[in-house]
Amino acid sequence: MPERAFLSVVIATFQRETLLRETIADALAQEYPAFEIIVVDQSPTPITHLDARVRVIPTQPPHLPRARNLGVRAARGEMVVLVDDDVALPPNFLAMHAQCYADARVGGVAGRVILDPNPTRPLVAPPATGIDFDRAQPGNVPFARGCNMSFRRAALHQAGLFDEHFSAIAWSEEEDICFGIRRLGFQIRFEPRAWLIHRQARVGGMRTQTHAPADRADFYRDRIYFALKNVGGLDFVRVVWDTYRHTLPPRAHGAQIVQRQFTWLRGSLNGLVHFVRYAKRQRPLPYRIE
Repeated sequence: MPERAFLSVVIATFQRETLLRETIADALAQEYPAFEIIVVDQSPTPITHLDARVRVIPTQPPHLPRARNLGVRAARGEMVVLVDDDVALPPNFLAMHAQCYADARVGGVAGRVILDPNPTRPLVAPPATGIDFDRAQPGNVPFARGCNMSFRRAALHQAGLFDEHFSAIAWSEEEDICFGIRRLGFQIRFEPRAWLIHRQARVGGMRTQTHAPADRADFYRDRIYFALKNVGGLDFVRVVWDTYRHTLPPRAHGAQIVQRQFTWLRGSLNGLVHFVRYAKRQRPLPYRIE
């Protein structure tokens, strides 16, 4: 795959106009020569007067997997790069994603995610923390983080696109699509040079909530739905346990713990019902690749 393949940058946005404009400015300033930008706007009041080089697709009601799919279906690029609406991108960001596809085994790329709400400019990548997707060593991974990932467009379509049976907030939708890509025989490559800064804005965004994810039944529903659909054996136990642990925060008082147990039970049962109603068991794949 040539490094100069045409790319499509897809940004799903929801009520983050100021940050979205900054993200678009970084995308337009990329050194990569051949790309397009598609914004899927889920805001109740449409964002107007964006740069003429940006294609805008309005949609309601807000639903992250559906918004991603609208962007993918509209994309013309050989690869689709998906980023959040509150990220800061260095000028070589797209080039670092694109070069990974010179390897025909690569179906998706997971980029490094640096958490910083107020990045200074020019952007400089700090030393890796080694936590989650903020690492320094490249390699194969089971999935990407939704704020910084790319895929071969043909592989996305072959995998069935993003599963719209996840909730509107869609916890684990990025893991699910990566499992679908891997079932086609592709690898998901972690490339630390394809880094961005995730600002994790508290205003707007599909996952901005007044309560922690662990206080929401849809968090548990989506995690159980993902596990039932994609993993088996000890990996299934691991995913379920890692999800359940959110009900036991270190500083929680008794009433909060009890309430979270009920939320866990309600969400998990909904996840089981949702799986039986809408999905089928896929070939289990390893959840962790060392």
